[in-house]
Amino acid sequence: SPYVQSSERALSGMKGVSYGDSIFSLREGQKRGLDEVLLFTEGDDSGFWSEGAWSNIFGVENGKLVTPPLSVGCLPGVTREVVIQLAKENGIEVEEETRTRKEVLQMSHLFVTSAGVGLAPVIEFESRKLSEAPEIRFLASVLQGKRFCEK
Repeated sequence: SPYVQSSERALSGMKGVSYGDSIFSLREGQKRGLDEVLLFTEGDDSGFWSEGAWSNIFGVENGKLVTPPLSVGCLPGVTREVVIQLAKENGIEVEEETRTRKEVLQMSHLFVTSAGVGLAPVIEFESRKLSEAPEIRFLASVLQGKRFCEK
C-alpha cells in the first residue's frame, strides 16, 4: 500500500477509529484487482510490516509463525490472538518480529487473519505465487468452528 502505518498516531491500534488509511489502501488495491493490501510503517524500504487493510498478517518460516509486534501500530485483532494461542498450545513457536518490505517479499508462506474470514492463506503476493505451509493448513483446521466470544 502507498499509505503507511504509524505507531506514533494517537489512535494507533484502536479498532473503529483508525480505518481511514486502510480503506484508501484497499480501494487502491482493488483497482489493481487485489483482495487485500499490506501496510508498512514507512513508504520506502526502511519501513516494517504492520497489517493488512482488513486483517492481521502472519508468515511461516522454518515451522515458526512470525507476525508484526503490536508496537508497530497494527490492531490487536481477536483472531490474531486466538491463532497465536492455538499455535502455542499445539507446539508451534510464535515470534512477534519486525520485517522489512524486502524481507516480507522473500517469504514463501503468508496468511491473514480476521474475525470475518478466520484464517486465509495468501496465494499470491506482489505477482509471486506462494505455497501453503503445513502449519497454515493445520491452524486453519483447528480454528474452523472455534468460538471467538469465549473470553
